[in-house]
Amino acid sequence: MLHLNKLNFNYGKLKTSKETKEKLKIISEKFEYYCNQIFDLKSNGENNNNNNNDLVIVELKKNFIKNILCYDKLSIDFCKSILNDYNKNAYLGMDNPNMMIHLPDDIMEEGRFHYDQTGSDEIVTIWTPITDYNYDALAYYKVGALIYKFFKILKIEKFLPKKNITVNKFESIEWSGYFIHKGCLNTSKNISSAIVVSLRFSKEDNSNLIYEDFT
Repeated sequence: MLHLNKLNFNYGKLKTSKETKEKLKIISEKFEYYCNQIFDLKSNGENNNNNNNDLVIVELKKNFIKNILCYDKLSIDFCKSILNDYNKNAYLGMDNPNMMIHLPDDIMEEGRFHYDQTGSDEIVTIWTPITDYNYDALAYYKVGALIYKFFKILKIEKFLPKKNITVNKFESIEWSGYFIHKGCLNTSKNISSAIVVSLRFSKEDNSNLIYEDFT
């Protein structure tokens, strides 16, 4: 079922509270710490790891950082803070936040055009950069899911006008479940990351936030 929501065609900006931004700042500091330890960053944040040709090792490192941060109590509190900022009748749509980690020229994270919708309940994705993005972070089609699918079936989706999204650190953006989008290739020399929270318009709260103390 396609939900009639303008955020299925275009993204919006979500105004977040001072409390939310304070949590984001600490999450960002933790992320930078782990990246410094695991990816051997230079003082300017550039990746100084000479083993990036080993994709398995790189993906294991990224997943380690994702898990240790997404299951941190601070990230759980961030989810609750975002939900409070949203101020609408919605619940958290997944157990924990997700995290995007984009290394320079990281083709594994570039992604393909897709939408986030699962199930029948309307969902909203809240996407917040915790680092600077020195390139266009995302790309999208403004035509909506039905037209995109039609063009894709005919294998002519490349003729659709593509738009890019430029983001600012700690400033959240939002879109609905059928918003057609993808991550862009990191063409900068820095590691970029965003934390992602899914909200669901449902009759009951089925979320199950979990945190682990790994320290």
